[in-house]
Amino acid sequence: MRLAHLRLPALTSYHHAANIQEVLLQRYFQAKDRVHKSKSSGLQDSRTIQLPDPTVITAEFQPVYTFGRRQLNRVGEQQRRFLEGNGRATVVEAQRGGQVTYHGPGQLVAYPIIDLRRHKITPRNYIHLLEDTVIAVCTSFGVPAVETTEDPGVWAKGGQHKICAIGVQVRRGITSHGIGLNVTDREDFLSWGFSRIVACGLEGKHVTWLSAEQAHGAESIRVEDVAPAFVKTLAERLGGIDEIYQTSEQDL
Repeated sequence: MRLAHLRLPALTSYHHAANIQEVLLQRYFQAKDRVHKSKSSGLQDSRTIQLPDPTVITAEFQPVYTFGRRQLNRVGEQQRRFLEGNGRATVVEAQRGGQVTYHGPGQLVAYPIIDLRRHKITPRNYIHLLEDTVIAVCTSFGVPAVETTEDPGVWAKGGQHKICAIGVQVRRGITSHGIGLNVTDREDFLSWGFSRIVACGLEGKHVTWLSAEQAHGAESIRVEDVAPAFVKTLAERLGGIDEIYQTSEQDL
């Protein structure tokens, strides 16, 4: 099986990435409908129907605050005005799990679009797989002291500083949304963005990023370096992936 890596160039709006994600999801759903129809009719061997390749979208987002399903239609006008007031960030209500978080320059966003049933993975185990993937990537970039706790995501400094948020959606066995791994505080975008919210609704917790957790004197780290490492590590943990190839929006 092949896995596609769609790396969105430059800074990308949340809506642009979400639209691409929806296109890929609909391709999966249409293929599943064809399989179901062929099994019901008996006119075609469903095994001959080609399923889409699993795909991972990676990007750096323009500053945006996203609210999860639990907060849909519950974002107050005063809160929205505060977050959008200076014109530096937008506010979006998303279909992922979890509560409010921030995305911006210096953070790797990765959206795997994967058929869990094809890989024989349960939704709960998929979350653990994402966590393990992030921990392995952090370790490969010289930050081994990260872990999971009873709170969602991946944490550093004894579980007090979140380095990666995880929020997914699973529809008809197909995953969407994914992870936000803080890589470097590019022009203070991460420290500024997270300072204005209680990230993921966890009072008393803080955030950090890979470059802050690296040993003193380590080489600078960039999102474009971490993205392929995340995709490669995820593919290894999924199993059954023989090849990773680059794709683009023009190929959709």
